[in-house]
Amino acid sequence: MQAPDDLTDWSLHCFCLGARVTPHAEVRAHGRLLLAALPGVPVRSVAHSDLARLEATRLLVRTGDSVRPAFPILGPEPTDVLRRRAGAVALELVEDMRAGAQAVVDALRDEGFGAHGQAILFGHVLDGLAWNAVRVKADLPETTLTAERPDWNGLFWASYPKADYAGGTNELTCGRASLVMVWDEANADALRAIAAAPQTEIVLKGVSGSSRRTELLGAELPVVGATAGLWIEDQCARLAEIIADRMAGETDLLARLADFDVHLTKAELNVIFGHEMIWATAKAMIASGLFTPPPAGAVGPAMFVRLE
Repeated sequence: MQAPDDLTDWSLHCFCLGARVTPHAEVRAHGRLLLAALPGVPVRSVAHSDLARLEATRLLVRTGDSVRPAFPILGPEPTDVLRRRAGAVALELVEDMRAGAQAVVDALRDEGFGAHGQAILFGHVLDGLAWNAVRVKADLPETTLTAERPDWNGLFWASYPKADYAGGTNELTCGRASLVMVWDEANADALRAIAAAPQTEIVLKGVSGSSRRTELLGAELPVVGATAGLWIEDQCARLAEIIADRMAGETDLLARLADFDVHLTKAELNVIFGHEMIWATAKAMIASGLFTPPPAGAVGPAMFVRLE
């Protein structure tokens, strides 16, 4: 498989919770330059304005008289290595998680939230609690903003081809409550509009610890989290532990990727493989009937509120 010569056409990801600005726009604006620089190119071959901008945004790194991308770029072969492993792990995980995941889905249905299976199992468990559990067991990149890194901190990477299932989560936090939005290409714009609506902040500030539900712009949403009555939280936490054990346990992949000149730290591998694994697990959950994705573009079933 031949990858495009412009990173704009690759899958771009950022593990950077709390970022004010992510590097996506800069990478898309300099996609050909960054990819061409992957093996290392002379400093003098890069326009001064581009060099200054990309070094300032930590996307190019200088070593002596050459520069190369400062973030991992995984083409078709290393990406295939990760996805084959992630797919195999996902099938095992679905069996290990089946009873617990079904209990969560049943509890949601009993509360009238039968359409929220994907939002909770993916957005709360796979792409939420599991990362908290991994951080206890293994290294992850630091994402806290600092004076030196005021816009974003964490890990940015590019891969090709794009994954079959590559959704993600965004959050809007007001006090103890966070609106968690599970996005894909079909609903991303609508979810951004909801996050920007003045009513959203008002609703979040009014969510109490005894709530199991709240209403936002006409949509009824489940409320979860350690202070939200624990109605599904214990089961979700147990599922997250199962996922985290596998997410942080595939360190032999470091040597496999090095064969393709992709050299990652353990923390970087945990993030990149972890994302491939949770996407593969979500896909396997759908195939096994544990949850059904909501209709394309639907926003109500793609949201929930988490209380801290």
